[in-house]
Amino acid sequence: ITGIPFVDAMIGPPQDNMPPELSKNKARTPMYALPLLLGLLGSIYQYRKDRGAWLTVGVFFFFAGLAIVLYLNQHPYQPRERFYSYVISFYAFAIWIGMGVLGLYALISNRILKGQVSPKAAAFAATAIGLVVPVVMCRAELPSHNRNGHYVTRATAINYLESCAPNAILFTNGDNDTFPLWYAQEVEGIRTDVRVCNLELLGMAWYVDMMNRKQYKSDRLPFSLTHEQYKDGVRDYLQVYDRGLKGYTDLNEIIDFIKSDDRNDQLQLMDGRTVNYFPTRRLELKVNKQNVIESGAIPASLQDSIPAVIDFNMPGSIISRSEYMVLDCIAHNNWKRPIYFAVSLPMSSYLGLDQYMQLEGMAYRLVPIKGGSVRYMEGMRINTSLMYDNMMHKFNWGNMSKGIYMDAVFRSTIGGDLKVQGALLSQALIRENKKDSAIKILNLVTDSIPVTTCPNDYYTFMIVNDYYQAGDTARANPLASELFSDFDYKLKYYHTLDQNAQNYYSRDMESMQDILERLAYFAQHYNQTKLGKDFSSKLEILQKSGILQPMQQGQ
Repeated sequence: ITGIPFVDAMIGPPQDNMPPELSKNKARTPMYALPLLLGLLGSIYQYRKDRGAWLTVGVFFFFAGLAIVLYLNQHPYQPRERFYSYVISFYAFAIWIGMGVLGLYALISNRILKGQVSPKAAAFAATAIGLVVPVVMCRAELPSHNRNGHYVTRATAINYLESCAPNAILFTNGDNDTFPLWYAQEVEGIRTDVRVCNLELLGMAWYVDMMNRKQYKSDRLPFSLTHEQYKDGVRDYLQVYDRGLKGYTDLNEIIDFIKSDDRNDQLQLMDGRTVNYFPTRRLELKVNKQNVIESGAIPASLQDSIPAVIDFNMPGSIISRSEYMVLDCIAHNNWKRPIYFAVSLPMSSYLGLDQYMQLEGMAYRLVPIKGGSVRYMEGMRINTSLMYDNMMHKFNWGNMSKGIYMDAVFRSTIGGDLKVQGALLSQALIRENKKDSAIKILNLVTDSIPVTTCPNDYYTFMIVNDYYQAGDTARANPLASELFSDFDYKLKYYHTLDQNAQNYYSRDMESMQDILERLAYFAQHYNQTKLGKDFSSKLEILQKSGILQPMQQGQ
């Protein structure tokens, strides 16, 4: 926004009555278009004084900025801001901002106060006016860019590592996970026994080579494929061509099959070439029961339930180098080392093994006992005693309790992940009738991630629900009331937007209505009569005003 009301009203949504989450957001940085105006003035001044120099700066500005935008045509949702891609363009415009001070001097001395002030006075006035711009920029942007005491990224890396058993293998997702983990191990020497493997990079042969070497205190990954069998240009990806094999086929046999150079084990293409392929999606993994027990993956009470093999169906019709190397690692690990998958990974990364994932913190551990799929969360296996110890005694919260600023990416990923893991653990503890422990986890999460740091969302609703189920209405009621007020206000604001904007936020609006109705139901269900009546009356007002669709309370 510019901070100029009539301009902001023309280029964006209504600025009046915005939810506090937006209106008080530290990233809401009105600068009154001053940097833009000074830069445009500088560009005009340079164009008039030296067109050759102006063209040089202009070329940098265009080709390092707008041209990259046009060439890349990036989709709107990126894992982080991509401003570093356009940094040279910013440098070019900064030159024009500097030139803008000379333009101010020219305006003052030649136009505004022509002949009325000395050159020194005009220069002083231009400098003073020009300094207003960086002062305004600093005042507006420093709060959202200040990293003083901001240790959330480091804390997240610690939490990933501390979720793993000794000598573990941890599969992670891209740069946002991996860079903090590399820092924690390389710089601070934290949990160097854990081998971090970035699945985004595992598709490249040079990275597989790195995983084939010992690093810090961790051994190489137990791959069976040699460099010649996975190098670039060889088995870059493999097609799944189902040969109709009966039942499930041993994963070790499949790995031997895909790395075979025998033409009889390969698929002939129309151009005469032969390539390796997967002959089936139905795979089974043998279970070394003794290794499972020694690794501590399964509690003693379930050791008699460990099967001889586990079956799974591998999704997809094309298997990348990264995916078949993970399968190779799992097959030849023989259950000796704990294997974990970061909670941030997409469902496809589990390769059909999602029902064999056990939550132990910020990572799922591969175990040989089937549970619910991580896709739906309900029924998912959770090692409650281990995860409770990890969250209560080993996790780091990175000063989130002190109200540091977290942008939308931090809130939805790090803040959201911690909230949902805490809620899932508390639900599991409640099912085990360990309500006191569940309340301690919920208190830890809500105290460590206050609303000032991470605003209310769906995960807050999960926590409210868990508080009620654990019987702690003293903590549940204020949180439910605050959540209801936030979503009530947001719904009213969204309905002041034009139809296109409402369509854009339609899913959020539907989710908010659903949560408001559930909060009213829960308050009544858990005998919080006064609160329930308050919620119901507010819902009726929303419905009469046309903001809500007909309600289905109690469902």
